[in-house]
Amino acid sequence: MHSDPNRLEVRLQQAAEQEGDTPGLPPDAVQAYRRVYRAVREAPMPAAPEGFAARLEALTRDYDEQAGLETGFVRAAALLAPVVLGVAAAPMAALLPSALVERLGPLPWTLVAAIATAGAVAWAIDRLCLPLTAKQAPR
Repeated sequence: MHSDPNRLEVRLQQAAEQEGDTPGLPPDAVQAYRRVYRAVREAPMPAAPEGFAARLEALTRDYDEQAGLETGFVRAAALLAPVVLGVAAAPMAALLPSALVERLGPLPWTLVAAIATAGAVAWAIDRLCLPLTAKQAPR
């Protein structure tokens, strides 16, 4: 009749909460559930022990975090990550210039150096002249 025991439990609990006849359920099981519900409802609530609120507050008080160990691990990881990445990528980085020369052919390195120098000079002029051309704030 009831293949799933969990479903039977749910139906018995629902029937115990309701008054009246419960067709399809064993009456003695429904009465047992109703007795349990009645005992729980009628049981006196014990008074809280003295100092209960203070003890509960002391147990749940927010303490300042002391995350020194975690902070140390994060700092060490941040410092070691570039080193580990460099060591892991070093074999590939060593092969990169030869692969570029093969792919692009011989580059005019003097032209590349001139372009890089021009870019660096333009950036430096822009940075150095910025304070001279900045407008003074009105007084």
